[in-house]
Amino acid sequence: AECIGEESGTIAAALATAGAEAEAQRQDALKRAFKSVMTRDSDAVQGLIKKLCARLNDAPAASLSAKEKLVLRLNDQYPGDVGIFAAYFLNY
Repeated sequence: AECIGEESGTIAAALATAGAEAEAQRQDALKRAFKSVMTRDSDAVQGLIKKLCARLNDAPAASLSAKEKLVLRLNDQYPGDVGIFAAYFLNY
């Protein structure tokens, strides 16, 4: 939620909406969340990535999910790049 910014509450509510009729709302919420993350201030993004990676590096390696390992690998290859957060939006 911190990386999404001000809209995190409304986006979270839309994503939690149940039912087939809410599919369009969920898709729109994901688009807005992705756009919000990808257009964040670079200093804010780098701080959030640093915080995330510190938390992941402090965890036992065996407890990390494949996605968390991917985030660490992406940060090694592209330090501080906003695209690292795409791992949480895209299927892997």
